[in-house]
Amino acid sequence: MKKLMIIGGGAAGLAAAVAATDALRAHGVRVGADGGADAVEVTVCEADERVGRSILATGNGRCNFSNVRVDAGLYR
Repeated sequence: MKKLMIIGGGAAGLAAAVAATDALRAHGVRVGADGGADAVEVTVCEADERVGRSILATGNGRCNFSNVRVDAGLYR
């Protein structure tokens, strides 16, 4: 089995893992630990206690990249 390691479990790292998995599957490569000898295992490594935690810090916990209404009362 081959292994692909993504360093960093933030937005970019998670997007890279999803994109890599989709690309591998599109090329007929099996993905996952149970895929057999020809499979690729995609692993995300994160120093924080859980992946994606840094995403919650953006937009005051709301990930507000597309708010229709911006108001100071919406923030802590």
